[in-house]
Amino acid sequence: MPERFLPYLFVLLWSSSFVAVKTGLRDMTPLLFVALRLTIAAAVLLAIMARRSWAPLSGRRWLHCGIAGILLNGIGLMPPHVGMEMAPAAHIALVQSLTPVLTALAGALWLSERLIPRQWAGLLLGVLGVGLVVGHARSEEHTSELQSH
Repeated sequence: MPERFLPYLFVLLWSSSFVAVKTGLRDMTPLLFVALRLTIAAAVLLAIMARRSWAPLSGRRWLHCGIAGILLNGIGLMPPHVGMEMAPAAHIALVQSLTPVLTALAGALWLSERLIPRQWAGLLLGVLGVGLVVGHARSEEHTSELQSH
């Protein structure tokens, strides 16, 4: 697969994760599911890196990347997975969709970064997508409430 398609593959995999998580949580605990997802991701990355140079990760850089990956993905994914046992996936998606928006705002406020129109469009598409999911989930809740009365 040409490398220019990898970002699109990432978006497809990431956007389908809530469906996979809800399905996976039927058969295993949230933390086991996170461990399984991260183990599979590590195996895929190692397979990709087998054909590439490890020079950019020389010295202690690999340790820095490993710790950052554990903190960002391991700790960042555990609470939403646990939360999906207690709340609808749409609610968790709404909270998680704020991460890129808050990151963009923090970058603008504290680092004087400016987003280009394409980045703003990406943020807007993400928020709209989550809005569709949350709106659909809310309409289903409302419909089931009406049917039960």
